[in-house]
Amino acid sequence: MSLHVERSTWVEVQGAVKRTKLALLPVGVIEQHGPHLPLSSDNIIATELTRRVAERLDCLVLPVLPYGPLYSFRDFPGSLWVKPETFKLFVKDICLSLQHHGIETVAVIVGHMTDFAPMKEMARELQLETGLKVVPLLLPGLQKAMEQVCESQPAHPGIIHADEVETSLVLAARPEWVHMDRAVREYAEFPPYFDFLPFSWYQRVSKTGVFGDATVGTVEKGNFIYDSMVSEIVRILESVGDYRP
Repeated sequence: MSLHVERSTWVEVQGAVKRTKLALLPVGVIEQHGPHLPLSSDNIIATELTRRVAERLDCLVLPVLPYGPLYSFRDFPGSLWVKPETFKLFVKDICLSLQHHGIETVAVIVGHMTDFAPMKEMARELQLETGLKVVPLLLPGLQKAMEQVCESQPAHPGIIHADEVETSLVLAARPEWVHMDRAVREYAEFPPYFDFLPFSWYQRVSKTGVFGDATVGTVEKGNFIYDSMVSEIVRILESVGDYRP
């Protein structure tokens, strides 16, 4: 049985760590997600995915870390960020404190792509320095699920943002925070340097902040995608250690 740390006492955490050595840490960012989704969309997705994984595994569940690095969307009002090195060191200290209390594996549930590289670097450092197993997970199982349920084409092969997928995932987690009457379809024309030159996408690539077709997102698609990702994460973590209840 999983234990949510933010709701628990130290006595309950002590008992849980005698039973399981796994902790789940969701991380995200505050970033624009079009005119229809909240700035906290990546945090919502990471939190919901973590919650559903915790229903399948025996683990500690940590509250989401809501701030992370971002670059290209930073000029959209409301987007917030921290430096990648700040983010890495902050999460590293959280992982070390978990290890101090007996946790042996930390699964970092990554809700935002730019969070992933600092987490991989941190995982290598902790493995070498302390032996702690840190497993950064950037939405595994997503691509397979997309191929089965998505009606629209991705705007860009490497970008899933405020589109059918993310709209569906937020709808399945926080439908009351989604304004489907404001959802739009926007497919940008990407300049040849798009994948190579860092630059602001605000008003230069995307007018609305949507990359693809948000209008076809549904709760049903979101639940299907979550199920696919949960199954893959459980498979991965069970291969690291036996954390089944």
